[in-house]
Parts: sequence; structure tokens; C-alpha cells
Amino acid sequence: MRRALLIAGPCVAFSIVVACASPADVTLGQFADAGGTPSVVPTEEEASADPPRDAGSPPVRSSCSDAGWCATELPEDDLDVRDILPFEGRAFAIAESQTLGVKTLEWDPSNGWRYIDDNTQNAYGSGAYAGTLWGPNENEIYYGVAPGFIYHGTRKDPSSPWSWERSRLEDHGQGSPELDHGHFEHQKWANTNSAKAAAVGVWGRSEDDVYAWYANTIFRRQVDDGGQASWVVEHVVEDATTPSEALYVLSASGSGPGDMWFSGARARYINGRAYVCPIVLHKTADGYTRVVDHVVKPATQPAGTCTIKPGHNHLIYKVFIAGMTFTGPVNISGYIPRIESSGPNAAVGMHDGHLIYMRDDDEWSGVANPVSFTPVHSINDVPAYLSSIWINGEDAWLSAWGAVLKTDTNHERWKNGDPIGTDYQMKTNQVDGGLYEVSTIALNGAALDVPFHQVRGTSNTNIWAVGQRYALHKTTP
Repeated sequence: MRRALLIAGPCVAFSIVVACASPADVTLGQFADAGGTPSVVPTEEEASADPPRDAGSPPVRSSCSDAGWCATELPEDDLDVRDILPFEGRAFAIAESQTLGVKTLEWDPSNGWRYIDDNTQNAYGSGAYAGTLWGPNENEIYYGVAPGFIYHGTRKDPSSPWSWERSRLEDHGQGSPELDHGHFEHQKWANTNSAKAAAVGVWGRSEDDVYAWYANTIFRRQVDDGGQASWVVEHVVEDATTPSEALYVLSASGSGPGDMWFSGARARYINGRAYVCPIVLHKTADGYTRVVDHVVKPATQPAGTCTIKPGHNHLIYKVFIAGMTFTGPVNISGYIPRIESSGPNAAVGMHDGHLIYMRDDDEWSGVANPVSFTPVHSINDVPAYLSSIWINGEDAWLSAWGAVLKTDTNHERWKNGDPIGTDYQMKTNQVDGGLYEVSTIALNGAALDVPFHQVRGTSNTNIWAVGQRYALHKTTP
């Protein structure tokens, strides 16, 4: 018999970890990875009991966590790394900087991180924000940048200089003229931080099958008989209901030419705030189908913002109480920032505190699996505490606010909507379902109190987790 899944407020969840401590009793260092093993913070008495250290012996500090996540040195301290593209022995990243604008970087073990762009992306009217990047190999990459530019870089080999071409995508965005069609900010709760999303980027299956998107439009790269490349409109998501509403495409993934997935959002702006609901598109041999969409209903709180749109599917959650299953719509404000193919006609993504599993074959299934994870901050203080998922065979890696989580790839459990919790939560009857572990990224016992936007790798011994001021690399099992 299933145990009851209790959905409690953030203060209750937080009190599970720290019994009755007041905020003055708790330090950030005591919550390494917000759910991992608490780090030990010595008292003054304990510290003074140590033998005196030689004046010339600095304290030993490590740039790697206990789980093998090592901080790589970025060229600037204020870089917010938005996306990562790893290869064996090399990686590419795109970042935002308040001082330098949007920058594209390359990493290898010998040279570390270095800039490879030509800086034209920061010309007047450009470079306000970064999109995603993708490349078929280490000598050819693409990246997106505001307002609707796609850069294509090539080189002969890793020792050769980069050559860059820039294309401006057509703007078919809807909404009022003052809206930025390639970017929106979602504020989940009033008077708290907001999450930003860039609706410009690139993804491909091979060098001959590359997609880009800007605002509400999906493009595909085509090369004519003369070798001239262009971005051709393939699909437009357009049915905004009011001038204050706009639609966006945010990410892409797929398992083949007849199985492509695109995540997006429908945002409605009222009094300077965006109320947002997810959109998901599935491209098959028959063309594009909008499998998930919502009607945005403004509310004073995010609960109840997203109601089902006639003719489309709704994401649902399941609650198991006393051996019975109850279902309901996922109607909270939010979106799926990254989508990941998990096999033929299946995809996964993150929606706030849920792992979203979608299957579109003989029948549709779109289920939210709650992840019982509490970030360093109260969940009310972060706009979205789970941000991306990367699947490597039987392992699924999740990026979060100040943490990286690891769980197993289990389509049947995900389709059933089982909650995902820690071993402790399982043993104490808090959840009954899947299990995750915190792959600690705490450095020297201190949690990294920043959002991590993307986790991605080529194997379990070559994984990157990138975010605000950090690019962490894991090369150990």
C-alpha cells in the first residue's frame, strides 16, 4: 500500500531538516546542497583547541566537492553561465556579464576557459541576453543572442582561429509593441526574485539537421544548391488572445527526424507581471502538434493560473492517500525551461518542483512527478528551484538552485507520477516512489547559493553543471 504524500508549505518542509532552529541559529554553510549532509561549522572553542598553525601555512582549501565536482576558473567573476555544450576533453559555454555583455567560451584542460567570440554580438542593440548553444562537433558551433541573432562558428581544427557568420531571424512575435519577443521574466510570487527565459537558441541532431527559434517561431537551416545557407520558417505558434499576451519557444530536443520536442510558454502581462503557463510541441512525420497548452488566468497567487485550453492536453499530478489515487491539473504559474528527449516519442523537463514526463505515441501522457527537494532558501524565495535534466542511460541528472541531484531513469514510475525523494524521506514514510541523491557541489563545506541553469555531459565521468559565477566539472564516477 502506498504511503500518503503530504504536500506541505515550505516552512514545514524546512523544519524537517532543521528541527526548531531560528534563522539566527542557522548558517548557509550548514546546508551544503540544501538537503545533503550538513557541513560541520566549528565553534570558537573547537577552533582554538587546534595546535597553532605556522604563520606561513595557509588553510587547506579544495576547489572540488566531496562528489568530485571541481570549480573551473572563469575569465570574469560576474559571468552567469547560461548553457554548456560538452565534448570529450573540451566544452563550450555561453554566458552573460554585466560588464561584458554576452560571451561565448571554450574550455580544454590545457588552456582552461577562454573567449572565442568576435564580440559583434554586443554591438549596439544586441547582447542584452544569451540564448542556447549547440554544435555537431568541436569545430562547429551555433549560439543565439538578443535580439534574434544566430551565430555560426567554424574552424579547421582546434588550433585554428574561429570564423563567425551572423543571421537575423524573422520576428513573428505577438503582443504589444513594447514587449521583447525574445525574452520574458516570470515572477512566481509577489515581491520575490524573478526567473528570466530567453526565447532564442539552437539545437540540432546533426550538422545537416539544425533548428533555431526566436520568439514564437521555429526555423530550420537549409542550404541551397549553391551552398548558401538560410533559416527557413517551419512553424509559428500564434494564437495570442489579447495584446498583453505573447508566446515563446524556449528549447528543443529529439530522438529522430520524426520525433522532435519543443518547450515553450504562454505569458500574459498584467500590471508589469507575467503570468506564465507551459506550452509543449511535438513534431512527428505528420508535422507539428501542440500537445500541451493553457489558458492564462491571472491570479493574486500562482495557484490556479493555468487552466486547460480546449482541444489541448493538460499536465496532471497524482496524489496517493490511503491506497487511493487522486489526480488534478498542474495549474501553477510556470514553464519548462529545458526539454530533453528520453526515448522515442517521450520527453522530460522540469516545471518548478516537478519532473515532467510526457509520452505521445498510441496515447498521450503528461504527468508531473513531485521532487521532494528543499533548496538553500525557502521555496518562496526562489523563482524555480529545479531547472534542467540530462539523461545518461539509466541515470538522470537534475540541476537545481545550489545543488545537483541524481536519480534513476524510470519511464514507468515517471508515467505513474510517483514522488521522488531522498533515502531518509523514504525510510520515514514521507514519500513512496523514486529515490534521488544529492551529488554534493558544496566547496569547503559551504553551499553554493546560486542558481544552476544546466547540467549536461557525455558520460558519468564527464559532466558539467553551470550557473551564476560557476562552471563545475565532474570527471569521477
